[in-house]
Formats: sequence, C-alpha cells, structure tokens
Amino acid sequence: MYSANYFGGKNYAVGYATSKSPLGPFKKAANNPVLQKNTAKGGIVTGTGHNSVTWSPDGKTMLCVYHGRTSKTGDERVVFIDRMKVSKGILTVEGPTTQEQPAP
Repeated sequence: MYSANYFGGKNYAVGYATSKSPLGPFKKAANNPVLQKNTAKGGIVTGTGHNSVTWSPDGKTMLCVYHGRTSKTGDERVVFIDRMKVSKGILTVEGPTTQEQPAP
C-alpha cells in the first residue's frame, strides 16, 4: 500500500500494488485508489493517506489506520480506523467513515 498525491491536499489517497516477488516488478491495482476523499458522495473527509494495517484484538478483522481531514478539522489531520478486506486477491477499505462503528 502507498499514499499518492500531495499530503496537504484534498486528493491525497491510498492505493496498492502487487507482485510475485518482494523486489518487484509491481503492478498497480485496477481498483485504485482504495481509500480517498468522500466529498463527492456527500461525505466530509478529504486528504486520506499515510496508512498502516493492523488486526483487531481478536485477530479476525483487518483494519486500516490512516489520517485525513474533515470539513470540521480544516487543515488539522485526524486519525481514522476502518475495516479492510482482501477477497479474491482484491483489497478494499470500507471507508472513510466518520460515524462510530461497533468494535470488531
């Protein structure tokens, strides 16, 4: 996974690439970006990026931890945590979300 575009801008986003070897060559995923602003869909989040991946305490749910900005925080970056999945070799992030979610 990687972040692309200017970190201070609204279009900062997360994508991913895959390879059969850790040294490449890498192929960018067709469904990129997997995490991006949601303002075109009525949301308030922009500038999503700089992510990490972790697992829920019970080890069953993969989570994406990243920062973004909202219309309420302006230029101040805040931390978000959303569920992510890999199904049939395709990675998806279920975000950005701003509403409270049940703990996995």
